Amino acid sequence: MKRIQLALTLVTLGILSACKPAQKDPPFDYGYLRKDAKVDALTIGADNPIQIVGAPSLWPKTTGKLPDGNRVRIAVIGTGVDYTIPDLRDALWLNVGEADEKTRANSADDDGNGMKDDIIGYDFYSGDGLPYDWHGHDTFTASLIASTAKNYQAAGVVGVAPNAELMIVRYISPDGDIDSMTGPIDAAASIEYAVTNGARVIYFNYPEGGFGELSDLVVDAIIEAGKKNVLVVVPAGNSGNLKVAGFVRSLTTMAHVIIVAGLDAQGKILLTSNSGRNLATLAAPVADAVGYLPGNRVMKTPFETTSIAAAYVTGAAALVMSLPQKGSAAKVKLELMSHI
Repeated sequence: MKRIQLALTLVTLGILSACKPAQKDPPFDYGYLRKDAKVDALTIGADNPIQIVGAPSLWPKTTGKLPDGNRVRIAVIGTGVDYTIPDLRDALWLNVGEADEKTRANSADDDGNGMKDDIIGYDFYSGDGLPYDWHGHDTFTASLIASTAKNYQAAGVVGVAPNAELMIVRYISPDGDIDSMTGPIDAAASIEYAVTNGARVIYFNYPEGGFGELSDLVVDAIIEAGKKNVLVVVPAGNSGNLKVAGFVRSLTTMAHVIIVAGLDAQGKILLTSNSGRNLATLAAPVADAVGYLPGNRVMKTPFETTSIAAAYVTGAAALVMSLPQKGSAAKVKLELMSHI
């Protein structure tokens, strides 16, 4: 825990934060009013991964809202998200402490959480409150998790948990990589930010090579998440077991962590997926995923990686977590293991 606190302090002071110059992020549209997604009339084919993970069978009971009316908050940590896509914009968590007309984009930490203007999350890579996706990876995965089916008839995109809410946290560069020194620090800070700001489930994307000598920072942050009853979903990786990131192996015995392998169109483990009883918690579909890429582009499985499988499991976890008596991260994990 002391290592995480030190890293966060250094990030806040700007001593070790990446804060790389980047493209100019598009502005965030504050003018939307979140409404519940309507999914009861959607036709989901039998071969659709949404159907395979069992989402439609749960939708009559829950679509991602808790019994008290609040939405299950999911942190998507990775490359950021294109928050200008209507189907994703309407799924976003809104930090009310920063979103008031008098305080939005005023370069101040109005809610006192240590970050300025973090309206929908935070960008630890660029050091600002606009975690836009210049890579594309987690715009796609976020749409599988919780897009609202706003344009389903035309685009065919719906998230597993369309009435959950997405907190967006970025630490990965536009080329999908990280700096060996600042990357692990920003990754740990991203996890700590998500936990501190109320995420119940974390989808955690990471560079294929892991975090090297500083991986303990990330592992420690994930351990702390478990102490706050936060479920963490992690892709198993894509080396066909030839090279599994060391930090992933460190997570295999944690009761609040789900490591997800990928399945092909025939329901078999992908040749490129890391897998095995001593590594992966469960497996989920990769093939035939339909989601968004930046620029409101709709694509079908633009990359065959375990990240897609982990996104489906993240959405399913949010559904289960919103059911009565299923609020525990460990209970949700066990429930998913028995049904997926």
